[in-house]
Amino acid sequence: MTHIGDIHGSFTSRTYTQAEGLAQNSVFAVYESHDGTVWAGTLNSGLSEFRNGRFTTFTTADGLVSNSISSIAESADGIMWFGTPNGLSQMSTAGWRNYTVHDGLSSQDVLCLLEDSSGVLWIGTSDGLAFLTRGQIRVPRGVPSALQEQILGMAEDRDGWLWVATTDHVIQVKRSSLIQSTLSFRSSGVWC
Repeated sequence: MTHIGDIHGSFTSRTYTQAEGLAQNSVFAVYESHDGTVWAGTLNSGLSEFRNGRFTTFTTADGLVSNSISSIAESADGIMWFGTPNGLSQMSTAGWRNYTVHDGLSSQDVLCLLEDSSGVLWIGTSDGLAFLTRGQIRVPRGVPSALQEQILGMAEDRDGWLWVATTDHVIQVKRSSLIQSTLSFRSSGVWC
């Protein structure tokens, strides 16, 4: 993991490895939380938290659902979320909580995460889209087949629409329609 900075117009870099305390040199996902903590999800050695110049590592022994981390997100309330091939892990002051298909995920294989401006956590899996609201995971109903493909990335635009990247599509979709399962197609190629 390499940190690149700018000091008085000059770029600096510092690389962190296992020798400095990183769980593994193969890092798959990186995220900086609101408090400045840097989270590094590794290929198969768990999660490293970099705070105050030191690494702390979390693994399945601590509560993660998998030691392979594919995505990281943070809720507005400071809860950290970690997508893995075995489900979704939540880390809060109360401890760890894991979500799997038994909790409503469309697939165990979580590929990407996004908390939208209304506080809904969108979960992109290898078998489509899911979302978590009020502590419950749901899969939108009546969605086009494109939203049942692998979800590789998501973003929210300033108008509150979700943009979803799949293996073969980029889809613009109205969040409220997904939540209420009331999608319909307009001729412009937008789902609302």
